Amino acid sequence: MSRVTPTEVKEIVSTTLSDPIVQIWIDATSEIVDQKADCIGADDTALLTQVELYLSAHLVAMLSTGDGGGVIRREKFESMETDYVTANIDKLIDSTVYGQTANMLSGGCLSDINDQKIGFGSVGGDC
Repeated sequence: MSRVTPTEVKEIVSTTLSDPIVQIWIDATSEIVDQKADCIGADDTALLTQVELYLSAHLVAMLSTGDGGGVIRREKFESMETDYVTANIDKLIDSTVYGQTANMLSGGCLSDINDQKIGFGSVGGDC
């Protein structure tokens, strides 16, 4: 069961995604956090909630910007230009400030997120 709501995620990341779509990504994030809980700190509910919030915002931000996803790399005011960069799959967790924050809060437990397959509905998971 997820620890955060679409409203909470939308308070920190701007998106036009509907609440049901944001909830899908929250649910996926919740599974990841649950599987990494031993590494993050299974007894610290507040910390797990914060990691889930920022990791959810990370996934939503990657879906919400640019044509087909990406992260804002540069914006100009006068010419109203926005430059997007697509996520570097090798550094996926570092591609947004939200992912960086989630990883920092987790004590680095999300740094290998690209290297591991996350199985939904499975129990356990190593750091």
